[in-house]
Amino acid sequence: MASNENVGFTQGARLLLIVAAIIIVALGMRAAADIINTIALAFIMSISMTPILNWLIRKGFPRGLALLTVTVSVVLVVLILVLIVIVSLQNVINTLPTYQDELQGLQDDLVSTLGSHGVDVADLRNSQTFSSENIINTGITAASVVVGVLSSWFFMLLLVTYMLIEAIDFPAKIEKTLKAGSAMPARLLKLNRSLRSYIFMTVWLGALNAVIMTIIMLLLGVDFALLWGILAFIMSFIPYIGFIIAMVPPATMALLEGGWVMALIIIVSFLIVNTLTDNVLKPRIMGAGLDLSPVVIMLSLFFWAWVLGPMGALLAVPMTIIVKELFLDAGEDTRWIANIMMPLDSIPDTGDPAPAKQERSDENA
Repeated sequence: MASNENVGFTQGARLLLIVAAIIIVALGMRAAADIINTIALAFIMSISMTPILNWLIRKGFPRGLALLTVTVSVVLVVLILVLIVIVSLQNVINTLPTYQDELQGLQDDLVSTLGSHGVDVADLRNSQTFSSENIINTGITAASVVVGVLSSWFFMLLLVTYMLIEAIDFPAKIEKTLKAGSAMPARLLKLNRSLRSYIFMTVWLGALNAVIMTIIMLLLGVDFALLWGILAFIMSFIPYIGFIIAMVPPATMALLEGGWVMALIIIVSFLIVNTLTDNVLKPRIMGAGLDLSPVVIMLSLFFWAWVLGPMGALLAVPMTIIVKELFLDAGEDTRWIANIMMPLDSIPDTGDPAPAKQERSDENA
């Protein structure tokens, strides 16, 4: 009996140590969020670019030329996206005051509707929520946040280049280390496959969503359709709620330009396209999936957003995969946490649970 109590105490103490360690590490990462965001983005981009680099080398490109081709391509894509975003945001800020009359009309309609249902709207009637000053200030704030994030892209691209150089020799290093009997290289290979699968799925489906929605918005005549398409692509990296965030600006713009009908078409289009990609295409591409339950994915969004800021929402799934594969699944004391994070069908069957074995041993004694 005393032995069982000691075992329970030891397990409880270990659990407390694990929780304390997680809290300490999370607080440290929160303090260094800017650096971690840059390194994490560079790491993920290098993983996504490695297959292209290896393909060029297999096709006979010299290593230096293949690396230069991939790096220049990444730089050009990033610069084009940054240029489109900055120019579009500036145009949005300049155009917002022209919608002041429409915004005021929407506010009057809202006040009238709420008032007819007995809702006190005195504060809303006197508020300056839809004033051009507030709108411009909000746009400037959003633009400054975007520019602040993009300001670290040069350093990040430099990191990507060096990581790609390292990635060329990485398989040979892994092979030599595996011969030495270490278990970590196998985990690194599994992590690499999981991250690459997630990135491929997200980029492909996100680009498909963005192209379809951009075409729909162009056909409807929604202003800044290209900007909203880029936003839809970026927000595709945030599971479940990213498409809702991406839907709000174009739906609002459609409401100002074409009324409720156009806004409703945009909303329904986002819902249909997202549902088709998530429920039809994604299972075909991902197969068994990421071995993360939906609840864990949602919780990871809030956790990493708290730790790393807004960029943490974009990095939530990759960071959770890294923690699960490299740390939680690596030790006996934490493997149960990794199993809980997985869907039921993905949890490996390890046979008879430990408590049952302990009970039988006590009975035999």
